[in-house]
Amino acid sequence: MTKTLPKQAILIVNAGSRRGADLFEEARDKLTAVGIELLDAKKCKTAATMDKAVKAALKKAPMVIVGGGDGSLSSFVDHFIGTNVVFALLPLGTANSFARTLGIPLDLDGAIGVIAKGEARKIDVGCINGDYFLNAAAMGLARRSRKASRTG
Repeated sequence: MTKTLPKQAILIVNAGSRRGADLFEEARDKLTAVGIELLDAKKCKTAATMDKAVKAALKKAPMVIVGGGDGSLSSFVDHFIGTNVVFALLPLGTANSFARTLGIPLDLDGAIGVIAKGEARKIDVGCINGDYFLNAAAMGLARRSRKASRTG
């Protein structure tokens, strides 16, 4: 089931993400230019301030736009579970795997276009021990080098 995205939102950007600090002001201005009424816009320097900002935003806006990388998005998705608030994203990190999976453009203009003209979609999330996450799971397999196998 899809629905039109709200035109009011709060923008919260992780300034520690790869492009967050550099693109915050441009993102804010471009969102406003495409008709998104920003009730607030915050550039957060720490995970704790971002966590506090997301929690507060959920009580004030029908849509919260989170700018950051996969870690930022996965860290704050818990707060959206069980609410009617739309979780929008600006992929401002390094890999942006979650945005790629959803087909969201990685460039700022393209991602803002999706927020301005797109539709809300339900997504699957994972949960381990009560902690929700997006598609950011990884598995590492160690391979011993030849040198290590001869000496170890």
